[in-house]
Amino acid sequence: MYLSMFVRRYDDHILVDVAGEVDINSAPWLEQRLLNLLWENGTPLLVDLFSITFIDCFAIRLLAETCRQADQQACSIQFVALSETVQRLAELTGLTGDLPLAGRSAARPIVRA
Repeated sequence: MYLSMFVRRYDDHILVDVAGEVDINSAPWLEQRLLNLLWENGTPLLVDLFSITFIDCFAIRLLAETCRQADQQACSIQFVALSETVQRLAELTGLTGDLPLAGRSAARPIVRA
């Protein structure tokens, strides 16, 4: 399994690009890293999941739970892009509304080829 994170810090938010495969083994690692970034910096997290090539049901539920935990702590996690794989599984599991999408103006433009 391959999973990577690339973190870019801006004045008003942190942009996290996540790439690879998220499953029952790697999802807890991803959750902990996202929450640590959020709590250490106190600025909103914008997470780009466009480069996720595989995700399982456990991982999608854990991402939704991570967003709920952030909301309970008055913090913010939003997604700027979802891969087709993530979008499809979110729809199948009924979790689309639990993965908040940021407006285009909230993040730096992301150019896709």
